[in-house]
Amino acid sequence: HGGGVYSDEGSFITIRRTRFSSNIGMPHGGGVYAAGGRVLVQNSIFTRNEGYPGSAGYFGLGVAQMEHCTIFENYGTAVYGEGSAPNLLNCIIMGNGTSGAIQFAGGVGSVRYCRLSEAWEGTGNSVGAPGFFFASCELMKTSACVDAALDSPGIVDDFEGRLRWDVPRIGGEVNDIGAVEYLDDDRDGLSDIWEIQSLGSIEAMDGRDDIDQDGPD
Repeated sequence: HGGGVYSDEGSFITIRRTRFSSNIGMPHGGGVYAAGGRVLVQNSIFTRNEGYPGSAGYFGLGVAQMEHCTIFENYGTAVYGEGSAPNLLNCIIMGNGTSGAIQFAGGVGSVRYCRLSEAWEGTGNSVGAPGFFFASCELMKTSACVDAALDSPGIVDDFEGRLRWDVPRIGGEVNDIGAVEYLDDDRDGLSDIWEIQSLGSIEAMDGRDDIDQDGPD
């Protein structure tokens, strides 16, 4: 169990700003396996992990909370709760195979303000493509996840360690759903991470010169 992290009963663990990729749980919990205790996962990315069930996380007895996580392209039910179901807040859970994104076998968990591939009861949830760059998981300017999260006072930065606010803000002073915030410090309509990774700096191109409004010309 637990291809990335194994947490036994009575443990208290906090995971922040961590990428879980290509881990295999034997058979449960590709990314995280928590037999019990308390588990808090924030600002983390889970992709291409394998576990049946719980490719991203398998949670047994205890209390588990996942906040601002991006969970996509894992193999097997992405988040599985048995005994005590986890609470999911401000997460992207998308494209995790045919087994379903979430399954609660026991207990009462919650799913709120999440972007999902399938409908799930809960305040603020929505269904549809997340609109992000797959390499970095940063949101695109037009993503429905931008400024759609429930603000959490305990989270001030994102997966990259950048403060969670938009410059300029789109729609209001609300955080974004997922692990990586959309940021545009030079206000040119292009995400900062994309500019740095693709062009070397945020000054290399000005998105305001995009005459046909389809992205960088």
